[in-house]
Amino acid sequence: MILVDLVFLKSARRLASNYSNVELIEHDITESLDWLYQGQTLVQSPFRWLNDSSIDLVISLNLITQLPLIPVRWLMDEFDLSELEADIVGKQLIFAHLSYLKQFSGEVCLIADRVDIELDPQGLELDRFDPWWDVEQPKADTHWEWDVMPLGESDASKSQKNLIGVSTL
Repeated sequence: MILVDLVFLKSARRLASNYSNVELIEHDITESLDWLYQGQTLVQSPFRWLNDSSIDLVISLNLITQLPLIPVRWLMDEFDLSELEADIVGKQLIFAHLSYLKQFSGEVCLIADRVDIELDPQGLELDRFDPWWDVEQPKADTHWEWDVMPLGESDASKSQKNLIGVSTL
């Protein structure tokens, strides 16, 4: 089993070391961060592992909607990228990841936020966000609510729950 992330914490490495069949690989799954770090808004089409026919299951877990957050903020802060340009890069990162997943020959499971909802202390909806940056989401086979930020955890005036969906691509 291969687990891929940009960075693994020591605690994750320690846990994984208990399993001889688990390999942790640090890799930029967007294959675009080097470009973006330099201020170039070029989003690559990832290709690593696509030609590995031994991969029979790919799970992308709560990653796709988070991919643009740090790179887009970096570009806006460091290179004065406009909101419109940032929105385009964010959409490209999500679309590229979705396209990448669809190219694997084995089973592909996408588990990701579908809707982010902010609630007031009484549980009434304050706001609703599309974490997909308006990119069309694949149909969810099943979904559930996740209390991401219970009331008082980081703010006494609001909480956040996300609708999480599972798609088979």
